[in-house]
Amino acid sequence: MLRCALPRWVSGPVAVFLYLGAVAAAVQAQTEDDVRAWFADAWLQAAATPSLPGFRIELHVEYPPQYTDEHLAALRRQAEGKPDHPNWTIIRAEERRRRQPFDASRITIWTDDREGWRYSRSYLTSTTDKPSYIDAVVSDSVMWQLTPEELHVADSRDGTATGAHGDARLREGAMRTYLRELLLGRLGNGADNGFGPDGRIEVLPDGRWAAYVAHPERGAHRFEGTWDASLGRGFVETIEIVETPDEFAKFRGTRYEIAGWYFDDTAQRWLARTASEISPDGVVDHKTVLDAVMSVTPDELDAVFAVPPVEGSDPVRGEVTFRSLYDHRPTALARHDLGPDRAIVGSTDLSGASSFRRWRVGGWVLAGVLIAGFVWLRFRAACSSP
Repeated sequence: MLRCALPRWVSGPVAVFLYLGAVAAAVQAQTEDDVRAWFADAWLQAAATPSLPGFRIELHVEYPPQYTDEHLAALRRQAEGKPDHPNWTIIRAEERRRRQPFDASRITIWTDDREGWRYSRSYLTSTTDKPSYIDAVVSDSVMWQLTPEELHVADSRDGTATGAHGDARLREGAMRTYLRELLLGRLGNGADNGFGPDGRIEVLPDGRWAAYVAHPERGAHRFEGTWDASLGRGFVETIEIVETPDEFAKFRGTRYEIAGWYFDDTAQRWLARTASEISPDGVVDHKTVLDAVMSVTPDELDAVFAVPPVEGSDPVRGEVTFRSLYDHRPTALARHDLGPDRAIVGSTDLSGASSFRRWRVGGWVLAGVLIAGFVWLRFRAACSSP
């Protein structure tokens, strides 16, 4: 019980005012402690790979136009007659945003209770708008990646595997981001890169709060949201990049908005309906939208995790069309080329030192290109962005 010893001469409205002020101060201090404890624990729990075992999660990602007609016309004038001008990359991306349906990028995720998952993304190609897809699975024994043209298979326990191993792990990074957005309000993003709560907590008016995560060399991010005392937890609504190294200064002020928190009766947990990334100048880069959450049986999970057959159907993609099968498992290192009738028309042994070396060199070249092209995405997407 809070006790306020007041002088005898203090009475009436003055006493009430002073008493309520003391109560408010005590409540605020307690709320700050609650927020700090909850945030630190929530971050720790979210640092692991997010999962919703036994469920299928469907979502889509919207990419709205970025520029006004006037701005786009100005970019064209600057690049006119200069085929190598960097503006053309921006122009082509903007044309794609305007041309393709808002929900062209659709994603379905399955997870089990053994850290297994399947990530299925359907999209339209950037140049021809042709429907395409990429699927990746990592289970307790095998990992594979499927596109209309290729199937890569590897042993999930083999950390030296190339092909399916590297590409599937890239998909895992995207999957983690989507799940952390919609399940956790982006809590945990950046934990793998050393980001963590730095102890700064703000108790704001109207039951709001703010907390910071930081990295000694990569900057800091400010989380803000509402507090539900009855649940003893907060709900993240905004994340802002507030501190960065000088080389990433253009990302300062980037915000992520999480909206539509609701308790899902099927999943028996709180979920967010949307998550948006907004540039420092206020333009929405993309919005992730939760479409559905459905329970699945163990048999259904086994079916969607199974390696697609050379001839037949995949339960998600239907009849298989890949023409090259890369098997990176130690006992069967080979690439098989398939004919129109799905028969193997040629094979290349990948177990020999020379062929294996060529594959690994190619993988390292590709890795270098990916690292050069996506270093800025790692900064944003890991809360080293988020």
